[in-house]
Amino acid sequence: MTEQDIPFSHIEPLVTAAEQAGDRLKCTFTCPISRKSANAMVGIVEANADTLGTKVRSRLRSGAIQSIARSATRSLRSLFGSGVVGRLASEIANDKAKEVASTGGYSTEELQRAQVAAFKQVMSQFAWNPEHEGYVHLSEMKTVPAAGA
Repeated sequence: MTEQDIPFSHIEPLVTAAEQAGDRLKCTFTCPISRKSANAMVGIVEANADTLGTKVRSRLRSGAIQSIARSATRSLRSLFGSGVVGRLASEIANDKAKEVASTGGYSTEELQRAQVAAFKQVMSQFAWNPEHEGYVHLSEMKTVPAAGA
């Protein structure tokens, strides 16, 4: 199996954490035998570079959230004025807009492609084990005795 064609189903058992922060995904991959783990972080948009929909949706979402945040800030300032209360309300609105932006809205397939991309970053620490029909940490691979030994 080449690095290019890793199906998500082959790495899914290793994924013990996948935390999204905006357009980034931090993944932890843990060997089911040794429990040794490796972490990787990828850009979700970059991991889905071959899918135009992801790029377009990301740009539209970012622009829409900024527009909504500006409009909300203006409305709150006109309602509460530019004093302490107005500034505080505007800051809360901006924080909420950033929170909404950081949750993403990516499809399951896009997140799975990002997890595969993250695994490729740490793949050198794992090997396919036909006996277990899955990836395991390199420390779990049995050495093959040399012929005639």
